[in-house]
Amino acid sequence: MKSAPWMLTVPAASGATRQVPVSRRRVIASHAAAPRPAILPARRLGKDAPSRSIQLSINVRKRILKMLHNHRAAYVCCSLLLMGAPARAAAVAIAAETTENLAAVRPVQQTGEVTVDRSPGQAPLDLGDLVYATGIGVRAGSKLTYDVSNRAGRFEAWVGIDPKASAKRAGRFCVHADEALVFDSGVIQQTDKQGSSQNPTRPIRVVIPLAGVKQLRLTFQCEDDKDQTGLCGGWGDAKFVPASAPEYQLGTYAGKTLAATPPMGWNSWCRYGTDISEELIKKVAAAMVESGMRDAGYIYVGLDDGWQAPGAKFDDQGYPLWDPKKFPGGMQALGDYLHAKRLKFGIYSRAEWVRGHETQFAARFAEWGVDLVKYDFSNKQQQQTTLDAIRAAGRDVIFSVCEWGNERPWLWAPGLGAEMWRTTYDVKDKWTSAYDNNGGIGVLRSAHQNEALGPFVGPGRWNDLDMLQIGVDGFDYGNDQKKAGFDITPDEERLQMSLWTILASPLLTANDVTTMNAQTKSILLNRQVIAVSQDPLGVPGWRVKKMDRIEVWKRPLTNGDVAVGFVNLDDKPRDIDVTWAQLNLGGPREVTDLWAQRSLGKHDKRLKIATIPSHGVAFLRLSK
Repeated sequence: MKSAPWMLTVPAASGATRQVPVSRRRVIASHAAAPRPAILPARRLGKDAPSRSIQLSINVRKRILKMLHNHRAAYVCCSLLLMGAPARAAAVAIAAETTENLAAVRPVQQTGEVTVDRSPGQAPLDLGDLVYATGIGVRAGSKLTYDVSNRAGRFEAWVGIDPKASAKRAGRFCVHADEALVFDSGVIQQTDKQGSSQNPTRPIRVVIPLAGVKQLRLTFQCEDDKDQTGLCGGWGDAKFVPASAPEYQLGTYAGKTLAATPPMGWNSWCRYGTDISEELIKKVAAAMVESGMRDAGYIYVGLDDGWQAPGAKFDDQGYPLWDPKKFPGGMQALGDYLHAKRLKFGIYSRAEWVRGHETQFAARFAEWGVDLVKYDFSNKQQQQTTLDAIRAAGRDVIFSVCEWGNERPWLWAPGLGAEMWRTTYDVKDKWTSAYDNNGGIGVLRSAHQNEALGPFVGPGRWNDLDMLQIGVDGFDYGNDQKKAGFDITPDEERLQMSLWTILASPLLTANDVTTMNAQTKSILLNRQVIAVSQDPLGVPGWRVKKMDRIEVWKRPLTNGDVAVGFVNLDDKPRDIDVTWAQLNLGGPREVTDLWAQRSLGKHDKRLKIATIPSHGVAFLRLSK
């Protein structure tokens, strides 16, 4: 595939200017979602460069054009040799300020097969539920070394394993800056998506500062005992970007914004299963008020599965029926009760009950005063039909798509007008899991599955990581006894709350709020952590440092503040540090420990947190 030329502005004989190619390298805009310019705009480049566009003599232009005519694969370095020193310096400065796809840059050393914008085998570059239009596909054993001595920005990419070509395979991506290991994905286990029962392992973000680095080496290695040539992965949306390039781009969405920040509340499913009643819901509501949960922002009280009538779910006219034994006062009276306590009414439904009766269900939900509908077991078309009926009923209702990530709802749910959508199977009260399937998913894996989905959300539209397991204490779906292997530790509970906050997920608790202990309250009611969750900028965070079992996460906040999570996934305490270059910050910052609720003073250039416990987190706010 031919790439578009890099164009320089040069003087024409008439005194005007025109565009001349100096290489076959593609120039792209500073963000993947932005349009790609056909030419590189001229810039003012400093005292050693001409005050106008780069000036090339007619002879030099002719030599460049002849070179390109005779050598289609010529590179910028060849062109620069034909320029004088000021022109070379100017062109290098332009290159340093321009975002450039990795596929357009020739490595100084290459081992293994590399494909441009495709997976090996020429399939789309699918790195696990996300298909990238640009990037490079690689097989295990690949090693790519790039000269970055003239770059001062950062290298960005998403890494993952092709779930179709390499199901049930394991690999590891690493990045070395000169001789230093600066990124280690750890072992990535790709799953085998079987129908609707399992989601692939999704990509990991790579962000490497380039200032002072001469060479960057990217490797992909096999971590199982199978043939490495059959293990396919890639570096999606891989590019070199200037330091000034934006780190994120928020989506904008049409329609009314009902959830400008991630919704907060409580849901009955994880703790109680279908064993819910009017009496229980009223106790929960009273406890949410008395405990301070409502005033902290937890305002939605969600009735999950179990409120509906046994047998037929709707009457002969298609209107929904509730269980009169469990809810003798009726649903409208329950909605009035919740609203009187300044809480909001959430309810669960599913396609098999509603299909063909969408208008009747929507009308009843509006009469009952429902404020949030969680819609389960349905495909895209059924979600759309039900949502349209709810909107037509005239009441402002948050719509929560629940199809576990099977049909990639982040791609279409925002366009439907849904406020939130589940991205994984049900989260359980356990640390992690090898898979994301209908057996449930651990809290750590849920967080890792959602990092790559950050670019799809913004104010009014949210990835839903499922319920918080804080204080659930090992109970599951209404069972009277704790489940073996369940019950995350207090450190793991703080870590879940931190990562749900960094990833801008809705915060829906699942515990018995009528019997919360001090530990549970200290996590759920931490106002400084909640302030990060509800930050109006609405940007979800990502990992700026990944060294196998050590991670540092960043979430941009309003007024230039950032939230930073130091995460220790190891089985022993670890010290973790991060530099201002990795955080893309400049100048001193006031540092606040959000869990300890104390100031750590001012820091600049580097921050180190000592002895973070196993499966623990230090959650900080860095303020200007």
